[in-house]
Amino acid sequence: MEFSEYSEYDLNKKINLENIKVGIGLNKVDNLNPSIYFYQALNESQTYEELEEKIIHYYANQQENNFSQREKECDLVSQRIAKFIDDEGFSFSPMSLKNIHKKIFDGVFREELKNFIGVFRKVNISKGEEILNGKDSVVYADYNEIDELLHYDFMQEKHKYYANLSDEKRILNIATFVSNIWQIHPFREGNTRIIAVFAIKYINSMGFNINNDMFKEHSKYFRNALVLANYSNIKYKVTADFSYLESFFKKLLSNEKIELKPMPKCLPCFLDNFKQDLLSNEANTTMFSTNNANSKLRKRH
Repeated sequence: MEFSEYSEYDLNKKINLENIKVGIGLNKVDNLNPSIYFYQALNESQTYEELEEKIIHYYANQQENNFSQREKECDLVSQRIAKFIDDEGFSFSPMSLKNIHKKIFDGVFREELKNFIGVFRKVNISKGEEILNGKDSVVYADYNEIDELLHYDFMQEKHKYYANLSDEKRILNIATFVSNIWQIHPFREGNTRIIAVFAIKYINSMGFNINNDMFKEHSKYFRNALVLANYSNIKYKVTADFSYLESFFKKLLSNEKIELKPMPKCLPCFLDNFKQDLLSNEANTTMFSTNNANSKLRKRH
């Protein structure tokens, strides 16, 4: 019996512009935009390696400030996301999350975050979300439980047999898995982008045809949908709403011309209640100031 030899994939691939657009789109979750130079370098480059060399050389000769740092991050991360999506190799494990994080953010983060590249966080974090009026955060996993929680979610996912599921259940299962690992938020920075890249690689490895326009054009919808799927607040009468994330993955995994469920700019009930709290706090502050002033007057007498 004859066996065919292994074939080697090309390590120096030509740039796929569609994947570059995915990288640029994913950076928008953190309000990052590429520099003017990025497009110039892109037009002058044939391969991902050539593009990365140009970007690194360009910023080595630039005076660094907050604006240039953000552009540098977007330029390099866009190139690296595109290259990583194009690479054929993939392993379904929590270690892959670390490797993706290291490959994409190496040499990108500002000085105080360099030690967090490619490693799970050792602190608890929060982040004010636009969809929550910028005033509240999803409750992320305790850093002490990250490894254990990821191991559990990956093992649960490995035992699912997608070939036997309906399209509807496939979509729901994939969306649930992605939502779960996003809620863990294993890294200090860059979680949404890394988990999106991992999801793309994972879904591609299963043979699905992905509608890449979703990450090019709707990355903020993706993040907001993840927030709404994992946020609840009894005080404001808000419960987790998975429908937006399900809508996103349905459009991502199907070729149907379906509309995304309209996303609110901010949760109305949250915004209304927050305004009431703000007015209440202002009233309490005024009352405290008045009482404090009266108290001081009494002391003077």
